[in-house]
Amino acid sequence: MYVKNDLDFNDLQNECWECDYTLDAISDNDKEEEFMALLEEQFNGDIPDMTELNDFIRFEDDFIFDALGIHIDDDEEEEDEEE
Repeated sequence: MYVKNDLDFNDLQNECWECDYTLDAISDNDKEEEFMALLEEQFNGDIPDMTELNDFIRFEDDFIFDALGIHIDDDEEEEDEEE
């Protein structure tokens, strides 16, 4: 069965797993719209499933932050990982 959904940033926050660090940083920096545009560009018309989307957000945070101009202090990152 094939299912296609339109998602907004809030949907990603509710549907993705283990992506809080990345999504919170995007939200804290008011980059939600830019992030959604980045996803459109990244998948270039391909329709990812939720696992592919989740894995991109979870494991490509350095790429995402760089593309959006988000600068994370190393000390802040270590504190977030400890929690």
